[in-house]
Amino acid sequence: MNYEVRKPTTEEKDQLKEYIFLDLIHDYDYEEITENINNAHIGIIDKYTSDTPGYVGKLLFVVWGFTGAYELYGWDKQDMIYKIDKEI
Repeated sequence: MNYEVRKPTTEEKDQLKEYIFLDLIHDYDYEEITENINNAHIGIIDKYTSDTPGYVGKLLFVVWGFTGAYELYGWDKQDMIYKIDKEI
């Protein structure tokens, strides 16, 4: 299936900042998180559907300073962003 990738809206970036700030509250301040997000490569895939039972909805992916530093986020039914853990 082909999905289009778009840039995040300001609201989506703000949701990501808030999530990271609350998750890493003792590691970084809000200004550092904002700077890191502004320097990251972020994409949104709307209406993603996994090929097995699982996730249906919007995805946000972040590639930080190098390709080995990446994360994936989704939204729950209350429209709250959360980090999707990597499975190997």
